[in-house]
Amino acid sequence: MGFDERTTLPDLRLLVPVGLERAGVLAAFSDRRGGASLGPYRSLNVGFGVGDDPGAVRANRRRLAGALALDAFAVAGLVHGARLARVGPGRAGAGFVDPGGRIRGADGLVATVPGLALAVTCADCLPVVLAPGDGRAVAVVHAGWRGIAAGILQRAVAALGGRRDLRAAIGPAVGPCHYEVGDDVVRAVARGAGERPVTSRRGGR
Repeated sequence: MGFDERTTLPDLRLLVPVGLERAGVLAAFSDRRGGASLGPYRSLNVGFGVGDDPGAVRANRRRLAGALALDAFAVAGLVHGARLARVGPGRAGAGFVDPGGRIRGADGLVATVPGLALAVTCADCLPVVLAPGDGRAVAVVHAGWRGIAAGILQRAVAALGGRRDLRAAIGPAVGPCHYEVGDDVVRAVARGAGERPVTSRRGGR
């Protein structure tokens, strides 16, 4: 699936998966540019849990939402697990300005109501968006190795009815040049993914 890089506001750039957009689902992956955070969090940090100034995080989230013509988005709580939560109109915008309101215990969100905006925040882990070809549902997933090993991607597919026309977009994440794991992690991911991961070894590691 191809991506279109868009600049919607000065210094704020988004990667938009074109295949999902054609299906009627607007998905976007942001990077660190174009925000209000300072110091080690500079500049578009949207995570409350890293020690950044909460006011800057709120400003960044509002800036990002505005760039997408949204009022707010519901946010998953993230525990590096495999639980998905369904989001309806009653939880629209959950956790957007108050981290206490995030959807706790979930590393993925699913919506079947048009117009609901969902979000996961990621640093190293994979952000994944799935939607059927008719765009009538969407799932967003924070997929770390623990979540993949526990089957979160299979659960997201099942939550969308296991349809054969699902489209998926995988956003930016940590690469092999920055991330070493032990054989135990390789085995766990292989079990969870149903296939052996591609690995490389250098210097005995």
